[in-house]
Amino acid sequence: MKIIQTLATDTWINLSERNITNKLLLHFISAATIRKTYGTDQEMILISDTKGKQIIEELGCFPYDIITNDLDNFPYTRPHLPIGYKLYCFELYPNDDIIQIDTDVFIKNQLPNFTDTIVQCDDGNWIANHAVPGEIWEFLHLWTFPPSMVSDGSVNLTNSYNPGVLGFKSNSTIREQFVSDYHEYLEINTNILNELSYTISSEETQAVYTILEEGYLYHLCETNNVNVVEVFDRNIVTTEPPNFNIDGSNHEAEHIKRYQRHTSYYVELGYFHAILFKKNNPVFLHHILGNLDTDSNTTFIPYISDEIKDFLNTRVGLPKNPINQFVNILIKDIIEKY
Repeated sequence: MKIIQTLATDTWINLSERNITNKLLLHFISAATIRKTYGTDQEMILISDTKGKQIIEELGCFPYDIITNDLDNFPYTRPHLPIGYKLYCFELYPNDDIIQIDTDVFIKNQLPNFTDTIVQCDDGNWIANHAVPGEIWEFLHLWTFPPSMVSDGSVNLTNSYNPGVLGFKSNSTIREQFVSDYHEYLEINTNILNELSYTISSEETQAVYTILEEGYLYHLCETNNVNVVEVFDRNIVTTEPPNFNIDGSNHEAEHIKRYQRHTSYYVELGYFHAILFKKNNPVFLHHILGNLDTDSNTTFIPYISDEIKDFLNTRVGLPKNPINQFVNILIKDIIEKY
């Protein structure tokens, strides 16, 4: 089995050095916790481009066995969001069992065994329950989706699988079709997006990716009776719809509330996906990650304390034999002042 992560830097064009340091820190914590959890015998690969490969190799502390620039030769229209690249690893290694782990996922326990497909969790009906209607429905008619998702001219928006972790066995029932269809229809929709004479919101763009990746994955698994292993226990992390205001004014707050409600479970599981907190609630993210002096049982940074100092020293510089307080302030600054 290969554990793979993806880093695309073509979407970094407008980022400041502070933004990049923030991204690299979270990416490093993710990779370092995976390596610490799985040990040195586990093969870990980073799929990147020439710029990303150079950045990671020059830092010299990321624990990958292989770092590639395969994204230089991405054979499809360049996606607008970095998540558009992450399924490419399944095409690059078609004969291998693969788990793709997002670079903002942190783990302290090995993932469950699976026989076909593994995902983070069932997110419920993301489009119907989690999106602000004006961000999605107004432009839904523009996009093209796989025929099996469409009936009577409308796309069937059922449940979705969150792919913070997404793994397939080499002989998975739906792997080849899912990856092929995803790239085909993402390219179609990216080309549509590129030809629009007006600008749509980032949320609308995100929705297209979510339907194609998360919604279509659920659809294929359901229609093919795939044995899907979920990292989260759905009896604990339920898929109840959030209580959105009609104008969407509490959209982010409701999402965050849902994650915070299950914090003790994430701690027990030794798994956290930072997706909603990187920009929206970095103080809470810092609370989850911790620092050199927080409880190693409930936070992640003490789990990789030596490794995190190596990263900080190579990326921003540390004094010789720095005291923990200095390092802790630096960590807090990078995470919270994104």
